[in-house]
Amino acid sequence: MQRLTMLVLLAVGSALHQGCGSTPQQIETDAAAGDQQRIEPVESIAARAPVGLEQLNAISWMQTAKEYPAITRAAYRRAIDQLPALAASCTSAADEQPASPELCGKGKAIVMDIDETVLDNSAYFATLAVGQQTDDAGDIWEAWVAAREAPPVPGAVEFIRAARSAGFHVLFISNRDCDARQGYDGDGRAKRCPQLAATVDNLESVLDAPVDPADLYLRYAVYGRVDDEKNARRSQIAAKWRIAMLVGDDLRDFVRSDRYDPELHDNHWSRDWIVLPNVIYGGWERSRSVAQKYFDLRQWQRK
Repeated sequence: MQRLTMLVLLAVGSALHQGCGSTPQQIETDAAAGDQQRIEPVESIAARAPVGLEQLNAISWMQTAKEYPAITRAAYRRAIDQLPALAASCTSAADEQPASPELCGKGKAIVMDIDETVLDNSAYFATLAVGQQTDDAGDIWEAWVAAREAPPVPGAVEFIRAARSAGFHVLFISNRDCDARQGYDGDGRAKRCPQLAATVDNLESVLDAPVDPADLYLRYAVYGRVDDEKNARRSQIAAKWRIAMLVGDDLRDFVRSDRYDPELHDNHWSRDWIVLPNVIYGGWERSRSVAQKYFDLRQWQRK
């Protein structure tokens, strides 16, 4: 049944690809009679697409393309190459931690994202795509996290081991979240956070090494902390550690998205900012419908 569903998706995807070949904003097809053409709004094109179809190629690429693990391993090898210089310096990779002589006296840390940086969740997204499901309530995601079955992103385990051996403390900021609806204790910590224990177990399984739950900074774990982006959690880490390197798959793993300056921040990339590929999801596609994605495409205007 699963194979049949995937074949149907592939067939529909092929049909949509052929139909969308003229322009992303509108499709012109020959009418049954004469030379008149019918212009179809992109909204109706998007509405015909089965749920998950737009992610099909992205998921397939991450799971089957030889280039994907080659890219992630290359990124992590580059990160390992930077460790000696970063260990010897007194610089910080985080905007939330301005240059100061005091940084030399702090312990050195590397801050990593988890999903699509250390753990590969493509199987979760494949389940949604093949089943033509959405997961707006997050129930399937909760079950996936609880299963503790995410494999490592290629190269991540070797990098974390190398960083620890070089004396870096590895910390994780993730938008896996605690249940804020269940309230907070007297210390301002979330009373219920099942994803924390499950994530620690999954990390320990792939790393074959202990992971301290205190080294994970999940969303909504602390009362009153603004966790819409990750800057507040980076600031919390910066109070104790010198953030020598940031590793992630999304711009917000490095800097507030509204504060990113390509010229100002360009020298960080591949030095103390290491980015991993993620073509399935990210801040780049938030709040954009399938129809809006078509509208946003830069087309070739055929003359």
